[in-house]
Amino acid sequence: NIGKVYHARGEFDRAMEFYGKHLEIAEQTGDRRGMGAALGNIGRVYHDKGELDRALEFHVKQLKISEQLSELPGMGTASFNIGLVCRDKGDPDRSLELHRKFLLVSRQVGYKEGIRNIASAIASTLLSVGDFRGAEESCAEALRAAKEMGAKTAEASILSLKATIARRRACHSELGSESPPTPGGPLRVRDSSRTVDCHSRESGNPPATGGRGPDHAVSEVPPGEGGVQRASISPQAEKGATEEAMAACRAALQMHRDALRLAEESGATRKDRAAILIEICRDAVEIGESEAALNALAEAAKLAGETQDFGLRTELDAASARCELAFGDKTKARKMYGDLAALLDSKGYLLRARELEQEGRT
Repeated sequence: NIGKVYHARGEFDRAMEFYGKHLEIAEQTGDRRGMGAALGNIGRVYHDKGELDRALEFHVKQLKISEQLSELPGMGTASFNIGLVCRDKGDPDRSLELHRKFLLVSRQVGYKEGIRNIASAIASTLLSVGDFRGAEESCAEALRAAKEMGAKTAEASILSLKATIARRRACHSELGSESPPTPGGPLRVRDSSRTVDCHSRESGNPPATGGRGPDHAVSEVPPGEGGVQRASISPQAEKGATEEAMAACRAALQMHRDALRLAEESGATRKDRAAILIEICRDAVEIGESEAALNALAEAAKLAGETQDFGLRTELDAASARCELAFGDKTKARKMYGDLAALLDSKGYLLRARELEQEGRT
């Protein structure tokens, strides 16, 4: 428990010290369940430090012990964490395979905590690959489980995820079909030049009309700055899409603020509250509220402090780059994105590195 306190505070070296003591005592006493828990906690520290291969090593060890003991909570925790590592390493299919397998088991035995955690992770992974409808369905299942358990802190995090899904879906889908977009960054419906960043040149796929009639017809034009393929749209289409997307982003902002209030009331960690503030910052960017965006970013940075959490620090940097791109020096912003993507790539965070490369082009 002391290790968990240090872990929550982002003091990973101290957390590792106590998790290591727990593992040593469990090994000496033959407490295999305790060994599994300690191994899983050590793996989580390595993951939070950005050492994905080391994290995977410890999570696999926990899974083997838990399977030998037929211990459902340990199996669920290990499967959850292995899936997260696989997703971050750029293998969302393997992540979904692991998570869906254990989600089925959790449903069969009525294991609410497993349903909550795994469904939330599935939603996050589906969001990362652009399956918004699937993400919404999994998020709804996770939210139901959290409410049934009375787990307010978890409910706050899942509510924040729900809002993020809504915002990103609005930015991608308001002009076209509901099918998952090809990788290429968000659809920029706020662009005042009567063009929309609709897909990456790298995708090789032409933009679609989305089946909404002549007002939504698009046509290819040469790539714009940063290599982003652009498509022209009619003024009527742009106006309608912008209004719908802006309304969705405002709703997402309110939902994130509700999530933050719930997180504060339920005693959520500084990391969890900072993560929600980062999403509030992104909501505000989408609707052009620079002051709100920068204030939320500053609050998130204050909560993060000197944390060693690699994921949190990189998301703070990504949000800072987003603000710079929207409200400041675009050349500087794109360098920030490039540097951050290179760092993530060097650490093995392939999926997120690609997302940020594409976001920096839009």
